[in-house]
Order: sequence, then structure tokens, then C-alpha cells
Amino acid sequence: MDTNRLSLETLWLKDQPGPFAVLAVSPNRTAVAFLEKMMRPLAGRKKVEMTQARSVSEAINELDLGPFHLCLFDVDLGEAALLRWLKTTQAHENRLPTVLLTSPDQEELTARGLLEGARDYLFKTSLDPELLLRSMHYSLEREKADQALGRATRLSRRFFAQSPVGTFRLSAEGDLLDCNTTFAQTLGYENTEQALREGGLSLYYSDQTNHRQLDWLLGLTVLADNRVCLRRADGNPVWVQMRIWTAEGLDGQADQVEGALSDLTTTEGIRDELHRTQAELTTLVDLIEEVALFVDPMGRIQGCNKATERVLELEAEDLLGHLITEAPLQARPFVATPDQVRLLSLEELRPGHDLRAKVVVSCGDGRDHLFELRAMAVPQPASGETSCIIVILGDGRKTSKAEAEQQENRLATMGRMAGGVVHDFNNLLTTILGYNDMLLLELEEGDRRRQHVVEARKSTIRAKALAEDLLGVGREDGLEAEVLDINQMLREMQGSLEGLLGGAITLVTECSDRALPVRIDRDPIERVVTNLVLNAKDALPGGGRIILATDRIDVADLEESPSERLAPGWYALLKIRDYGIGMDEATRSKIFEPFFTTKGEGQGTGLGLSTVRDIVRRSKGWISVVSAPNRGTTVRVWLPMV
Repeated sequence: MDTNRLSLETLWLKDQPGPFAVLAVSPNRTAVAFLEKMMRPLAGRKKVEMTQARSVSEAINELDLGPFHLCLFDVDLGEAALLRWLKTTQAHENRLPTVLLTSPDQEELTARGLLEGARDYLFKTSLDPELLLRSMHYSLEREKADQALGRATRLSRRFFAQSPVGTFRLSAEGDLLDCNTTFAQTLGYENTEQALREGGLSLYYSDQTNHRQLDWLLGLTVLADNRVCLRRADGNPVWVQMRIWTAEGLDGQADQVEGALSDLTTTEGIRDELHRTQAELTTLVDLIEEVALFVDPMGRIQGCNKATERVLELEAEDLLGHLITEAPLQARPFVATPDQVRLLSLEELRPGHDLRAKVVVSCGDGRDHLFELRAMAVPQPASGETSCIIVILGDGRKTSKAEAEQQENRLATMGRMAGGVVHDFNNLLTTILGYNDMLLLELEEGDRRRQHVVEARKSTIRAKALAEDLLGVGREDGLEAEVLDINQMLREMQGSLEGLLGGAITLVTECSDRALPVRIDRDPIERVVTNLVLNAKDALPGGGRIILATDRIDVADLEESPSERLAPGWYALLKIRDYGIGMDEATRSKIFEPFFTTKGEGQGTGLGLSTVRDIVRRSKGWISVVSAPNRGTTVRVWLPMV
């Protein structure tokens, strides 16, 4: 590693906006200040933010507020504090790599910390910038590698556990080391725990023949595929098709056997019964006049009835493999509370329980329609786990016609009222602006009354913007879309945005190196950016910095909630970050409600963020807000790329 060319700027991801945040857990303020001073020359164009926590309890509180990129932990806090901190970070959703600050006489405690998950250590008596930078680089890279390995391991384990084929692993002695649920059920065990505790792979022969055949299987060094008769837990035979291969153990020695098997005993006997049952079920479901969807336990549509295409005006093949909450259905709660959004993912639905909710669904006619959703999980006969989920969509326009009509009438009334307000406002404001211009012509430069007229003119222009906001409330029509590059749009807007912010606030624009083409109406999306930047300005009454950043994101790579609400594909991510006063959770949960505002009387209408959300939603995108008191706010907007 060339430390002459390495700095925090290159160490930290270039496409990540904001400062490099370090949490220093130490009671020694002087030592923390020394570390912070040492880091500054390494920062390049990046800013280093050092937060001190004097105890583990204080550090855990800071961890929840976050975000941080690295922790420097002073082992002088003691063994109990160190172990508590490492246990907390390992279990936290945002795992934080930890570097120990120690001394040569604390070797045993340092070694214990490394075993429990610390990434590296530094001697406090011999700190220098090069060692510090090397340690930070090593710790961050290890954390990234461990996270990637963890994701791969979880994926592999989930595939192993949920495979419809019985899979297993044997030791060289023939002992069962691991198996999945299908294997246990095939051999007559209640679950994998019982199979591992009581069972094994026993051939249905005499003990002598069993050992000879088992030795032959375990002695194979190539892939083998055989039909064999095994002994079930109840002593009865079961014929299986079994494929086995040699495998390495944890010690790297190829002294284990892995295999897969499928039950052949009842295959022929149940085939005709299965076909008959499937035909009856298909006929029954197709008689239903409502939409019927068959959803797997992962929430993806696997089938539907004939009424689905007719009612939704969508092709069945376009629905298969998609979540009900993603395109093309994009089902969403009629009343979008956090609980309703979570339940609609169907992840929490268990056999014996059902879900009822009013949802809005995007149909093939290009319009959103109200439906009454009913969902029930179907259990597997043996395990009781969810086999599939049946979702029925009844026409909400019939089941709750009065409520739907009331909502439509409310929106229509608001639309007509807004239209009348805009029309009347424009007539009045045109006259007012005319008089303002006449007065400005009559008043000479330096006349103190001239400033009053200028302020009146500004207020009139703001009133016109308010009228436009009112016109947007309840609007459901689409946008007049064009293809534009978000990066180019932000560059063109930067001058006007800086003029709105004034000199006390710095606007930092960090655009992606790649073009971000989206199909959207330019005027509304510029209003979105302007509104969010002005909100960030309001959060910085004493001045500061606002970061406006863009990136190119694949939904498949997201582990956070938007991945459940967006159609698969690439999205342009627009992020607005301020380090201002922030919001508590009670305030944050209401910010998108129409007419909700945190400003004083007469200073805000509460229409800004409600309008922003509607514009983003009509653009098939998503918006989220993360905030904490005195820690600032981050707004993320995802827009589908073309």
C-alpha cells in the first residue's frame, strides 16, 4: 500500500458524501483531541468528524444516532466495557469496525478483544499518521469483506434449508453432521434437530450389509447417482434417488460426504391424485369473480386465476415473480401507516392468521383503483410452516363504495377549490404586481419606501407559489414526462439554489460521474429539489453546509426498506443532507401529511413536503427521511432510470 498517495479521501468511498465520522470511546479528552489533530492532514478534501464517548453506555447511544464509519476504543476502560462494546457492535444493524487503542502491558486484554471481533490495535505510545491510516484501511476493508461473506453465507444457508430436495452432510464415519427439513421429513423425523440427534443415513438391509454399502458410498471419490432403500425413523423402508459427492471439512481435508435425495416411494402413487386435485383447485379458483393470487412465502406471485387479467387489465405473465407491492401492481395501503406498509409485505403472515386491508393497486388502464385485500397463509401439512399465501382482491369500489366515493368527492372538491383559488389569485396578484411595478418606477433609488414595495412584491410571488401548491393537493394525473439527466439539472440549478441560501450556508454538490437519465416532468422535479434544499436551509438557522449528492443504485443491492417498495432495476438516487437541528420521530412521522408544518403561525402552509411526495410517487419513485435531534436530516429520493 502506497501510504504517500493514500488519504482519508481515497480511503473513504468517493461516491459517499459527507464527512468521515469516527467514534472515539475514551475518557481521555486530551488523547481524543490528539487523534483528531493527527487525522486532519490525512483528510484531503474530506472532513473528519470526531465524536467522543466517555463510557460504553454513552457510546451505545451515539451508535444508535450514527452514522459512524470507524470506532477507536481505549482499552483503559477495562475488560467488561470492551466486551460489552464488541458484543453490541456485532449485533447492531450498522456494524462498526473497532480499532483498539492499547499499550504493550495490556497484551492479554488486546488479544481477547481481537478474538471477540475488534479489527486491529494500535499502541498509544507509538502512534503516527502512517500507522493510523494503515490500521483504518485494514479495518474498513476487513469489515467490507466480512459483510460480503456474511451475505453469501446467509444466502447459501437459506437455499440449503429451503431446498425441496433432501440435502445432507456425513462424516467419514457415516455420522449425520447436517441436513435440511426435507431430508428429515423424508426419513420420518419431526424436524432437523431430531434427525441430527437421533438419526443418520441407515440403509434398509442387515447391519453387516448396511455397513458394507455405507463404506462403499463413503469411499466414492466422484459424483454418484443411485437408487437406494433407506430405513425411516419408524423402521419402514423408503426408496430414494440419492446423489452424493466428496466434500472438505473445516480442516480442509476431503473426508466428508455431501448428498441430495428425493423420495421415490410415493411418487407414482400420488401423481394421479395430485393431477386430479390440481384440476379441481384450478376449476374452483377460476369460478371466483375476484382477483385470486397465489404467492410464495417470499412474497412473490406464482399464479393467478382467470379473473385477474380481466379485473386488473394486466397479463398474467407480467405479474409472475413480482411482489404485490412492486410493479406492475404496486399495491400500497389506502391509509399509509408504517404498520400497514409493513404488513402488506406479507412477511409476518403466519398460518392460522389472515390479513385484511384496503389497498390501492395500479391497473392496466393506467389508473389506481381501490381494492379490499384478504390474505391467508396455507401451512405445509408436516412442518406447519407457510407453504403459500392466497391473496384475494375484492373490488373496493363495491365493498366500500361509500368510503371510496367520499374520498373521491373530497379530492374532487379540493381540486375544484384549488382551481378557483388559483384563478382568483392570478387575477388579484396580476393587479397587485402591476401596482408594485408602477410604484417601483416612481420611487427613486435610495428611497426607504422602495424596500417596502420590494418586500410586498416578494410576498405576492410567494402567494402565487402557494396557489400552485393548493392546485397540486389531491391531483392524480400523470406528469408531462421528458428524459433528462438529473446531474445536468442540478448543475443548472446550482446558481439559483445558492442565491436562495444566501452567504451563511454553503451548498456542496457531489454528482455521480455517470449520467442519470430519468423520465420526468422537469418543472415538478425542480420544485422537489428547491423545496428540500429550502427545508434544509430552515434547519440551519446559524448557517452551515448542505450536501446535494447523486448516485446510480440497483434496487437488488439495497438492504433497506425502499427495496421492498420499488420495481426492480436501476434508479437515480438524489440525496439532500444537512447537519442542522434535525427532528424527533414523532415529527418525522408526520412530515408528509398535508397541512402539517413545524413553522410558526403564518410562516408555512404544510403543503411543501406533501406536494414533494405526490410528485415523486407519480414519477414511480420513492422518498425517505432519516433524522435525529441535533444530528441533522438526510432525505433520499429514488427515481427510475431509463
